[in-house]
Amino acid sequence: MEVFITAPSPLIYFMFTFSLLMFLSNRLLLILEKRAIIYQEWKYNRLYLTNFRLIKEREIIGKRYMAIGLDKIQDITCSYGILGKIFDFGDLIIESAGTEGKIVLEAILSLKKLRWMIKREASKSGL
Repeated sequence: MEVFITAPSPLIYFMFTFSLLMFLSNRLLLILEKRAIIYQEWKYNRLYLTNFRLIKEREIIGKRYMAIGLDKIQDITCSYGILGKIFDFGDLIIESAGTEGKIVLEAILSLKKLRWMIKREASKSGL
C-alpha cells in the first residue's frame, strides 16, 4: 500500500491568506479609529482652572461647557497605561458632590502636574 501526500490546493492558501489579511486590516482600522477619537478629544477639549471653579469646554460642532466649583470637588483620579507611565500622559477623572457630576479628560499630558494644580487651587478655595 502506497501513501501519497498531496500539497493543499492553492485555493486553501488563498482563503487562509485572505482571511488573515481581512482580520489584520479590521484590527488596524479599529486602532486607527480609536487614535482618531483620542486626537479629537485632545484637540477640541479645553480645561480652564480659575480660583473658583474648573471649567471644561468642548467644541466640535457646537460648544458645551461643564463647570465644577472647586469647593465641590470630591475626588481626582489619575489613570495610566504602560505607555502613559513612560511618556507621562493618562486620563483624569474629577468627581464632584451635588449635581455637577464628573469631568473626564482623556489623554492628558503632564497628568500629575495638572492634578497637583487642581488640588492646590481647591485647598486655597477652602477645602
